[in-house]
Amino acid sequence: MDASLPAPGRLIGGRYRLERAVAESPHQGVLWLASDTLAAEAPVALRQLPAGSDAEAVRALAGRLQGVLHPQVPRFGAVIEAEGRLWLVRDWQAGRTFAQLLEARRERQLVFGAGEVLLLLRQLLPVLAALHGQELVHGDISPANLLRRDRDGLPVLLDFGLARRWSTSNEGGSGAALGGAPFGATPGYAPPELVRGEPAAPWMDLHALGVVALVLLSGDGPADLLDPVSLDWRWPAALEAEPALAQQLRRLLAREPGRRFADASDALMAFQSLAMPESTGPVPRADRTVVLVPQAPVVRESVLEPAGPSAVAHEVPAAGSGSAGEADASRPIPAVTDGEVAPAAAAARVVGLPDLSPASSPPAPEPAFRAPQARPVRLVEKEEAAEGGLWPVLIALVLSAVV
Repeated sequence: MDASLPAPGRLIGGRYRLERAVAESPHQGVLWLASDTLAAEAPVALRQLPAGSDAEAVRALAGRLQGVLHPQVPRFGAVIEAEGRLWLVRDWQAGRTFAQLLEARRERQLVFGAGEVLLLLRQLLPVLAALHGQELVHGDISPANLLRRDRDGLPVLLDFGLARRWSTSNEGGSGAALGGAPFGATPGYAPPELVRGEPAAPWMDLHALGVVALVLLSGDGPADLLDPVSLDWRWPAALEAEPALAQQLRRLLAREPGRRFADASDALMAFQSLAMPESTGPVPRADRTVVLVPQAPVVRESVLEPAGPSAVAHEVPAAGSGSAGEADASRPIPAVTDGEVAPAAAAARVVGLPDLSPASSPPAPEPAFRAPQARPVRLVEKEEAAEGGLWPVLIALVLSAVV
């Protein structure tokens, strides 16, 4: 941050107290979070425009921004002169930018699905139609300047510091940004014609919106999606299953004027006619390469299996062999039936460990002392019967000897 910036706590225009600097750009100035002391400390956004900004042009364009009455466009207040600079006041919007949302999904190997992107286009094109209706071009549409509002989930268009006026008669159109500052849009999103300083036109915002769609679908930046030689766009794999959506996105990015949409309303009708894709939430990246656990080599042992159709060897997949970043917790564990190898034995065979199942366990060592084993019941009964028949004979012999 610039060391010459006013300190937090400074009162601007006798009303707005600076809380903290949020962002700084050499072309758009410094964005501050401030509190409105006359409105119960309500949060507001103050943009401190760069030094040398044309006060007359700023006030003219600020008046047009105040005329953009759309719930997804922040309301703008009056232009303030303080601290030797011009300040723009607008509503503060609580939420996360789409750049932040995309970064969070990249960390989980996810991107925006085709249904999410189509819904985003349907929600943003009416905003651009309202903006273009005031003969204004945003000039810097990018994921960082689109915010998903917390209270209702709707996308909000932010940062009008590079807004330009355009005219259907090409009179009054300007290649300069708000206040006469030089152009400094986010690289890769604005078309080359706008970067070269050609008069602003609504199709330039539509072009930037098309680039945003490709970035959200693929997870890659514009530099990775645009071929530097042929200037052709690399289409995300998700669009292979959505040819109708891809066709309309090509019109947003078309270089030939005859293939472009006439205006934002024309584009809105085209995207509203499309069927909503099945993927209405985050989807895995098509080029994800993260492997959570390296796959172990499969070592097979020569184990005799019982013959017959039920003698099927079941292998346990090595760790990490499923889809990267996804846990297959819904797959049921098969029960062990006759003729199947127990899971422990199959797992041991995969990793090359000895089979610890009962069928392959080594014989137990011979014990040093054997306990006497019980004799069969029928043999004991026969012996008892025989003993009962000998006693009378023995008694008779003893008596005869005595007599």
